Amino acid sequence: MTNMNFEKNKPYSLDINTLPIMLCVTSKIGIIKNCNTLFQRKMGGSTESIISTEINNYFTPSKRLDVFIQNSNRLNNGQIELQMNSNTSLKSRLIANTVIINKSKNEFDILWAIIDVTKYHQNVKEKEHALKELDNLNSKLMLERNYLRDEQLQIRDIGDMVGDSPALLQMVERIKSVADTDASVLIVGESGSGKELVARLIHEKSKRKEAPLITVNCASIPSELFESEFFGHVKGAFSGAIQDRIGRFELANKGTLFLDEVGEIPVDLQSKLLRSIQQKSFERVGENITREVDVRIIAATNRDLEIEVEQGRFREDLYYRLSVFPIAVPPLRKRKDDIVPLAQYFVEQAKSEFGKQVGSFTEEQLIMLQEYDWPGNIRELKNVIERAVILSDGSLRVDLALPEQALIQIGGARDIHNTDNITIISDKTLKQIERNNIINALEKTDWRVSGDRGACKLLEMNSSTLNSKIKSLKITKPDASSLYYKIGGIEKITALINELLAKLRSDPHLGRHWHNRGIDSIRMEKKYLIDYICELCGGPYKYTGRNMLEVHDGMGITPRDWSILVQYFVTALSSHGLDKSISEEMLELVGDIKNQIVIE
Repeated sequence: MTNMNFEKNKPYSLDINTLPIMLCVTSKIGIIKNCNTLFQRKMGGSTESIISTEINNYFTPSKRLDVFIQNSNRLNNGQIELQMNSNTSLKSRLIANTVIINKSKNEFDILWAIIDVTKYHQNVKEKEHALKELDNLNSKLMLERNYLRDEQLQIRDIGDMVGDSPALLQMVERIKSVADTDASVLIVGESGSGKELVARLIHEKSKRKEAPLITVNCASIPSELFESEFFGHVKGAFSGAIQDRIGRFELANKGTLFLDEVGEIPVDLQSKLLRSIQQKSFERVGENITREVDVRIIAATNRDLEIEVEQGRFREDLYYRLSVFPIAVPPLRKRKDDIVPLAQYFVEQAKSEFGKQVGSFTEEQLIMLQEYDWPGNIRELKNVIERAVILSDGSLRVDLALPEQALIQIGGARDIHNTDNITIISDKTLKQIERNNIINALEKTDWRVSGDRGACKLLEMNSSTLNSKIKSLKITKPDASSLYYKIGGIEKITALINELLAKLRSDPHLGRHWHNRGIDSIRMEKKYLIDYICELCGGPYKYTGRNMLEVHDGMGITPRDWSILVQYFVTALSSHGLDKSISEEMLELVGDIKNQIVIE
């Protein structure tokens, strides 16, 4: 037996046939499922003759062993003294340590680590040594199981490699190129972009895939525990070291050590890590024994390590040792084509996890997801989709799940979604676009027309032509005493409206007014509202939409709706630093709209 499963679908990495310990795996009722070579030899049978037999057949007293097996609380990290049955070739006193593995609901297996303690009963010192070795083995079993479980949880948090965007496919090709080598890999990417998943894929496609992938979150290790965490320690090495502990390097022997956020390691500790990587050996804290290891190193960081090296925060020799083969993980904003399949993948996961039945994404929702930049990358997308499922009322509520900054960004995006191949614009609309374009240029240049800093320079138009258009389009500079001017012009009003609409759309009560509305409709509403407020405040822009009463007829806007709207408006005015008098004047103007749209 070359490998033994101690966690479901995860092969145990030790070459257990070289250990001076009998090992076997049984079901929870004591039926033998697997064993190592020493167990076979001591029991005097072949693998075929031992598998599927009861462990009671080989040890006495059977009644006590039955009771021991039936008590699952005693089985996990349990210990029992046994004696070989008379019908076997060996009559020795044994100690068996047990660990529960492959646990799933009410099912589990038992790993038995059995050692002959006949001689140790005669020599207490030798017995204590054997028990210590056995304890180390059990410690290693438990630590590796825990590390693998933690690593699986981290991978599930990011999701599988989903998508077919050019950026993703290019990265996958680099993974395939380096996976089957032992070259060190440096994975670079923003937080939440999937660096852990890339490390896992490299490991699973490598010749080390049967051995463990051990993850170290370098940012979470206190500097005083660095050596102990990486290299382990012996009992009494420092205050609190109450027993021997195996380090991550030793756990990863024959496998892969993943150094996540490697850029967070303090520079004064980097030399110790470099030395162990170069020499492929280490010493436990408090011990003078040098231990050799065969470990492949994969590191990941969201920092620019070249800049860190230039600024003296990262050792240059360690950087070159780690970055033999760099892989850049593209941020989600550069994988726009992957957003839809990722979102659908996460929806199915969330539906299963939360036990909710929800409908599919609408086209408008998918457009919203694709237009957001996702600074938190895949992890943020997953969180948003989970919230959308939790908040669903039969249909997904992406509008409520997206963060406020996403709604502001989406609301401020230009309208580039046109389903027609040819767009026809009326003369009236064209003149309105031209008028607003000229006003934008004048606002940008503080209403200068000519000169290098004038609007004609931005518009690439001579000053006489521009003056003629200003006159024909009836464009006038806002009065310095106007509320428009006091607020700060079009930029400040646009920012206010973006923030206000984002808050209104994401509000649990007011959000109903935007439910099932298309992204184009939402953008048009924002444009008209900005123009309306600008004109109301004495600005140069003109409102060209329908009458306010017509627009809001049938929407059922209640006094409570209006009260919530005003509260958000006050908050937006305050957040943009407008003084009290300006805010009061603004609220008075907006208050005049109430009678036109609110149903009493």
